[in-house]
Amino acid sequence: MSRRKQRQARKVAKGYDRHHILFYRKEWDSGYRAKLRRCFVYEIPIDIHQELHQVVDAVPALDNDDARELWIRFQSESEELSLFEGLAWLMRYSPSAEFSIAIMAQYGFLRNKLGRS
Repeated sequence: MSRRKQRQARKVAKGYDRHHILFYRKEWDSGYRAKLRRCFVYEIPIDIHQELHQVVDAVPALDNDDARELWIRFQSESEELSLFEGLAWLMRYSPSAEFSIAIMAQYGFLRNKLGRS
């Protein structure tokens, strides 16, 4: 996987946390689920990150076949996606309604908190 596609662990700006759109780690910890999870990590303010995890349900883990298909599709993207582009991409290529609903909840919450669309 190219460095552009997999966000490397690097120092986070003061006042920010890394948010994995596909959370929680224990549910997204192996195979293509883990690879896919590492592709969608963004820095957001700590207070917003903590609130998001309190009010938004976790994204249900995909089975390995669905995760593999989504990961392969993501590899064809030509550019790195911003937070909102990443959320929109996941909604667009969602393999299930339950997955899509969880991503939409994060999108709505973050759009409201960060003031973007």
